[in-house]
Amino acid sequence: TLIKSGNDIPVKKSLAQGGELYKVVPKGNGYTKSSFYMSKDEFNILKNSSDLEQKLGLPLSSHAVEYDVYKATANQNIDVFESTVANTIQGGYTTTGGAKQTFLLDDSKWSIELEPNSLMPPK
Repeated sequence: TLIKSGNDIPVKKSLAQGGELYKVVPKGNGYTKSSFYMSKDEFNILKNSSDLEQKLGLPLSSHAVEYDVYKATANQNIDVFESTVANTIQGGYTTTGGAKQTFLLDDSKWSIELEPNSLMPPK
């Protein structure tokens, strides 16, 4: 499933203890175990993007006006895997993909917390 979510085969990357990954979920939906995150650099690029949903390949059920942001901080040096989000098709709705996604495979090695400010991408 993880390989099929990207345009390319995931590449192994080393992340030092204290490294951060981010995920966005519709506001109020709460944290769900999911391996799909993004690096801090990718998050900083996308957080002000008017096509956040397109680049992340979000299904219609995950679109929202406002998003909660979760930060995962590595509790130890750890390997993660990164690939480019593939385009998606859901009925007649398509997304472009293109963002870099990072897979967090074992969340027990991370501290995960809700960031205090929600995200409202420009529309």
